Amino acid sequence: MRVLAALLAVSALFVTAACSGGSSDSSSALPDSTKGAVRTSDDPTGGADETAVRTYGYGPSAAPGVTYQPDVVMVPSGPAAIRGASDDGLVWTLDAQAEGVGDLEVGSVLVASGRATGRVVDLKDVGETRVVTLAPVEITEIVRDGTIDLKQAITADDMTFQSIPASPGSTLMPLDDTPTTTIVARPGAGVDVLPLAPPRSDAPVRAVVGTPRVPFAKQGDGKLPPAGKGSVAIPAGDYTITPGYKAGELYLDIERDGSLKVGVHFGFAVSELSVDSGMSISGGVSSGARMLVNGITGLEVSLSAGAAGGSADNEKVSLELPMDFSIPIPPSPATAGLPLVVKIQFVYSIQTAITGNNSTLVATGIYGLSGPIGVQNGSAVAPEFTVKQSIIDSISGITLGPSGVVFAVKMKVQAALGIPVASAGPFGSVTTSIGVANGSSLGAPLARCKSATLDMEVGGGVSLSLSSPVLDALKKLLPPGVKIPDKKELSTNVLHREQVVPDVPLCKGGS
Repeated sequence: MRVLAALLAVSALFVTAACSGGSSDSSSALPDSTKGAVRTSDDPTGGADETAVRTYGYGPSAAPGVTYQPDVVMVPSGPAAIRGASDDGLVWTLDAQAEGVGDLEVGSVLVASGRATGRVVDLKDVGETRVVTLAPVEITEIVRDGTIDLKQAITADDMTFQSIPASPGSTLMPLDDTPTTTIVARPGAGVDVLPLAPPRSDAPVRAVVGTPRVPFAKQGDGKLPPAGKGSVAIPAGDYTITPGYKAGELYLDIERDGSLKVGVHFGFAVSELSVDSGMSISGGVSSGARMLVNGITGLEVSLSAGAAGGSADNEKVSLELPMDFSIPIPPSPATAGLPLVVKIQFVYSIQTAITGNNSTLVATGIYGLSGPIGVQNGSAVAPEFTVKQSIIDSISGITLGPSGVVFAVKMKVQAALGIPVASAGPFGSVTTSIGVANGSSLGAPLARCKSATLDMEVGGGVSLSLSSPVLDALKKLLPPGVKIPDKKELSTNVLHREQVVPDVPLCKGGS
């Protein structure tokens, strides 16, 4: 279970959209120490409409007392200066007349919005626009001296859904060399699946392209769709995944139809959900980073599985959802003048091990959580954990042979800016892994063994954390020789529980 949880650390995904807006506002120059291309602005939207703001984020507004790196170029009109973005979020089309855009050159660090920030690795003029390709940057490549100290409520009404038509690296590697089904979900038709690592010869791998049913997203035009409200159902092969945030719950629902049927509800109970994020930067070196998520009060997991053909129907799936829920944050002294985006992302993995034709397995666990979750000063911060309903007490179903399900979800919360696939800024994560097993109904006269395991891992970091698939994909998509910063995530297992019933040698030794 610990290995499965650790292997779920995949990249955060990203997304933006195509939109147009007006010209930039007037601004006053900052002191010479911040470079002439950096400006202040009274309106970080540049007059853009609400859809553009929630899709791209706000523009920057350099804060007093903050020193930026000398190659930083800010576009204060932000979303109003953006004419569109490619569906992989790497190529941005800007109004050539917008303030700051004319100062860009290859090697500059562009800060145009919370989702359009990165180092310019390619640039060309097309009519009245400038088209730039961006590579990931660290926060310290933007700020030389300054402090971020953000406290932000996260409400269901404020959250927007952002899909990712061509997310680099969204094809995940098999978790190991056992027979595996790998599903690729992409909110866009006609996208090529990235190559998988060669599997073992007897390990069949099926790659499937999924298309979310998103009424506000225009599919297949090579552009990032606009952000929308509410949850979205993402079909991926035989699976339908529905992440969502409603009053009192942040959840992920998974359903699978066919000879193998799977149903999962994974929900964090929340009350006054908020983030407390910050870091200090001096001389381009960061310290004192934190990302604490407050207001998660509980966890409920319900799962069911059934296989018509028994063990022949089993599979293992790992999927990084090509979307995020986000709130754009306007620049202020609390953000060091940067247009941050607070976003929530999910990754999940599920493996079935059901034996016997027409076998079923059902279980539900409810747990209490109290206290913040995240990282502070290099250490994991874990909540207090209580059991309200043990999942082992609810295990039921008809199993003609020993059967089990292993399920894990990673939720990542970040306050950051950058290109959507590789945002930089403090982040925290919690990975929850649950495994249940039910003994054969045929063995019930002796002892019907049941077992359950629960692991929780808390992690986080201050800047970029890229999975191998995302890093490899970026190396292929960006010009040769582009340096891609990458720092791994701190993670700590904070909870491990396992239980077997009945407490007899037959069950302890033979599960």
